Amino acid sequence: MTRDSLAAENARLRSLLDARERLPRKSTFAEILYSGRDPFSRKVIIDKGAMAGIQPGLAVVDDIGVIGQVTRAHPLLAEVTLITDKEQAIPVQVVR
Repeated sequence: MTRDSLAAENARLRSLLDARERLPRKSTFAEILYSGRDPFSRKVIIDKGAMAGIQPGLAVVDDIGVIGQVTRAHPLLAEVTLITDKEQAIPVQVVR
């Protein structure tokens, strides 16, 4: 890796850590392992599951905003349906 790519990765990680500090609720960092098998749905598999407190229905966010919702939780993995999936609807409430 070059110095520039390492600096960019460090900046991204710092922004994610800052996002965690800004969230008013308990959060868990997870990594996307792979995308779902069905090419017609927008699903990804993350490396955290029920043993880490992940439950179906939880919102999945990144440093910019909501990206999906947990639809299945296995002991060590969870399936996340992305908001770009045509069948996905996430209930939200805007509190200002």
